[in-house]
Amino acid sequence: MTQSPAPISAEPMSPQCPRTDCRQILRKVGDRWKCPQHPNTLFIVDEFDPVPMLAPQAETATEEHAVCAHHPEHRAIAICAGTGNYICALCTVEIDGQTYSVQFLDSPPGQSVVAQRFTSVLPRPDRIVWQMLACLLILPITAPMLFLFFIWVPVGLLNWFRILRLRRRSTLYRRIVRMPHVVIMLLGLMLWLAAGVFLVVAPHWNFYFNR
Repeated sequence: MTQSPAPISAEPMSPQCPRTDCRQILRKVGDRWKCPQHPNTLFIVDEFDPVPMLAPQAETATEEHAVCAHHPEHRAIAICAGTGNYICALCTVEIDGQTYSVQFLDSPPGQSVVAQRFTSVLPRPDRIVWQMLACLLILPITAPMLFLFFIWVPVGLLNWFRILRLRRRSTLYRRIVRMPHVVIMLLGLMLWLAAGVFLVVAPHWNFYFNR
């Protein structure tokens, strides 16, 4: 006896002979089945409808299911304008109406974006200090600036303190003006201040020590 699932089509297909040396198509005789090569043997075939397999339909992913590209354990709340990646609240930085990730802003392309946006919206006292120090390297200007150190050095120090204040208040400014740059500016100002003081004191040096 053999069992054969009933096909889904309207006319069911006839089963084959269950003997391994035959495999002929059976013919139905009443409620039994008969093989042409074995007429003395009748077979009973149980027909049944196959059970359909129902797989759950996968849900379509939406922006609500997105996670941060840098913190997979956090849900994304925005898209980085520089990379197009989903980012979470820890990574988002707003610049002039655009949302960027901290990781992108730390990269060279991000630094250029920050510099362009930052220059258009915030003052840059660091540029004033750099320009003063650069002018001292031009020989025709070096001597007059040394004699006028008591004017431009206080101006440079005033802008240097403005740099510190902006670094405390603005995250973007801290990314543009790094602490090593701030230290180099201060050392440059102190160096030229010492040079100016020495230029003023040097002519009177022998007078004070020969008394």
